[in-house]
Amino acid sequence: MKKFSANYVFPVNKPPIKNGIVVVDDSGTILEIIDQGEKFEEKANLEHHNGIIIPGFVNTHCHLELSYLKGKIEEKKGISEFIEGVRINREEEIERIIEAAKKWDSIMYDFGIVAVGDISNTELSFKIKAESKIFYHTFIEVFGTNQLKADEIIENANSLYRKSKEEYNLSSSLTPHAAYSLHPDLFYKLNESLQKFDIFSVHHQESLQEIELFAKMQGKLLEKIHSWGAKPETWYKTPLSSTEIILKNLPLDGHILLVHNTFTSKDEVNSTINKAKNVFWVFCPNSNIYIENQLPNPENFPQKATITIGTDSLASNNRLSVLSEIISLQEYYPQLSINKLIEYATLNGAKALKMAQTFGSIEKGKKPGLLLIENVDLQKMKLKKESCVRRLI
Repeated sequence: MKKFSANYVFPVNKPPIKNGIVVVDDSGTILEIIDQGEKFEEKANLEHHNGIIIPGFVNTHCHLELSYLKGKIEEKKGISEFIEGVRINREEEIERIIEAAKKWDSIMYDFGIVAVGDISNTELSFKIKAESKIFYHTFIEVFGTNQLKADEIIENANSLYRKSKEEYNLSSSLTPHAAYSLHPDLFYKLNESLQKFDIFSVHHQESLQEIELFAKMQGKLLEKIHSWGAKPETWYKTPLSSTEIILKNLPLDGHILLVHNTFTSKDEVNSTINKAKNVFWVFCPNSNIYIENQLPNPENFPQKATITIGTDSLASNNRLSVLSEIISLQEYYPQLSINKLIEYATLNGAKALKMAQTFGSIEKGKKPGLLLIENVDLQKMKLKKESCVRRLI
């Protein structure tokens, strides 16, 4: 049994506890949370720290298998140029891809991440995730703009899914990549496979180019899709937003993670919440800055909107750190409280990935991991650029 204390304990499901104590057993399961009130008292076997104790971070959007792309794609050039950068640099020795993924899985653990919603297009990261100290849910991503290859694409995705389950025992599901990257015939045929799953992760309104594509059928993203031999202007008889296309093609009673939302309006957020039972809005601040040099506006997301945090991949980020993401979000939107930011980074993510029975909050019976955030402004209750994280368990 171990006892940990700090200036504040953030259970997340309840208000912060000044001088709180968290008691855990040898497996890391929470046995007790003690509120000492304002007065700190020494207790036997108590490990006291300066800073705040929080549950482990949940990274709701990552591409571990793209870790080898770190530093290879130019920043702030927009989504179509980013897609081209991934394509140009995608060919790599398998050993190097695996080595980079393994390295960053370990680094994410050191950064206090306990659970990840991870995108896979291949099986290269499966063994790493199966053996990791981090719990992963793998989203096997489906995309394709050639309607003649729809059946082949779906069979390949289902084959990859079966391998993830049968050979590696991974928690996994199929998911579409984005509204602009699937021909309607592929989306329609994929729908049958999606019915057996209850959690999805879709790239959503990451770029103004995506908004322009569906609103006006023009712009750089349209040109990019034309270069793939497809004509999105012929796909839909009546104009639909990317959000409408996604909701039209997913089981609405499942958990739907909409990722990025950099240019999503308040009206679209409210409309989506009214249509989908469990929608989660994933913010990836540092990736958004890297690609578009703009963040989603939290003021467009009402209190009933559940926001989570993702790191995206090292193709569009310099590190896979949830703490770094919420520090960036606070820098751009200082009105966000530390309580809210930690909720985004822990409990909301655990709910989104259907892992809240174990992760996300410091509650009796859970095994969420415990982190110490140091170098926090405890007077203003704000994170600093110098704030850092270390694992307690």
